[in-house]
Amino acid sequence: ALQGVTRPRTVLKGSHYDSGFSVTGNARLWVGENQSFLLDAIGGDNILGLDFSYIQSTKSPREGFAINVFTQRSEFPAFQEGDRDVDLPNGDTPLLHRLGAGIEYFAPLAENLNGALGINYQRVSVRDSLFTSDVFRVDELGNRLTESGDGQDDLLTVNLAAVYDSSDDRLYPTQGTRLRFGADQAIPIGNADIDFTRFSGSISQFIPFNLFGFSAGPRTLALNLQAGTVLGDVPPYEAYNLG
Repeated sequence: ALQGVTRPRTVLKGSHYDSGFSVTGNARLWVGENQSFLLDAIGGDNILGLDFSYIQSTKSPREGFAINVFTQRSEFPAFQEGDRDVDLPNGDTPLLHRLGAGIEYFAPLAENLNGALGINYQRVSVRDSLFTSDVFRVDELGNRLTESGDGQDDLLTVNLAAVYDSSDDRLYPTQGTRLRFGADQAIPIGNADIDFTRFSGSISQFIPFNLFGFSAGPRTLALNLQAGTVLGDVPPYEAYNLG
């Protein structure tokens, strides 16, 4: 239920447009039997982000809580590759900056079913480079890029996430089913006054597929279906992108 740089989305909000080069990495420091600090990082020519979290949980069943702080600055599909590219008044490509923190409680709900409930706060703004303090309120045609008039939105959400997973491996499944569900409620705060409800879900099916034998090891056919809807007025950086 936490938001962050490399955390999985129930429904991917990107589009067909994907360019640039990036590298991700993480480091974990154990400070107790079931307590750890985790640092995730991503960097590239059009993205830069850090996610620092603390996790405390039991081993079996896995239950506990986590808190995190993160910052991310990157290009955003909603501003690119549409009927026209969205440029800033100075001609640069807009970069979305998210600075936030959150806390979640997670626990098993049934066999192969886990859930999490969290609350997240983000300060969202638009910049013109990976390293700048300049904030842009409008694009080159005078259209607002954020909900608030000062160019910085306060986004507070309550997030519910659940996953049913019967696959044989969490990272490299070869068979089984994985079903994800998410519900997010924005709470109006600050100048932005953002209020929306979002529902999303995805289902992935992994099927052993031994038709081709190019190399040793298992071969799997992966099928995925995802869908989502938003009720209320949603800012462009929280909307789904078709394609």
